[in-house]
Amino acid sequence: MINQQPVSQVQKTGEMATFSVTAVTPSGTTAHYSWFKGSQPLADGGRVSGSSTPHLQITDLIAADAGLYSVNVACGCGVAQSRPALLTFDSKLQFLNADGTLTLVWNAPGNIILQQADNVTGPWTPMPGATSPFTISGASAAKFYRLSPVGP
Repeated sequence: MINQQPVSQVQKTGEMATFSVTAVTPSGTTAHYSWFKGSQPLADGGRVSGSSTPHLQITDLIAADAGLYSVNVACGCGVAQSRPALLTFDSKLQFLNADGTLTLVWNAPGNIILQQADNVTGPWTPMPGATSPFTISGASAAKFYRLSPVGP
């Protein structure tokens, strides 16, 4: 069973991305990990390491690394697949819908805050403390989200 899913992230080329998963297996079994980019299995080598561990690492990122990453966790009783995590280089506010879970990701300076509204014309409500990635819960989900500068 996967307890903690990989997290979407926004990076810059040349930086490093790390995706992690936490899983629990029945007593006496060992977890085996297989990371994927899209539907393609990943293997260690070059800039990729940890493809068979709970922590996948990609160094010296290039534009072609953008995409969805997931992991299969297998043990003697079956296989669990994680939700996909998005790696993007675009700092704009982006939405990722995976298995009905909506996640917002962005990369913006510290003077930017996430806001929400039920109507595109507002009123807009600041969401203090919201950080990327931000998972939208169904009970409090607004219809519109935006990034806005803080202060005058």
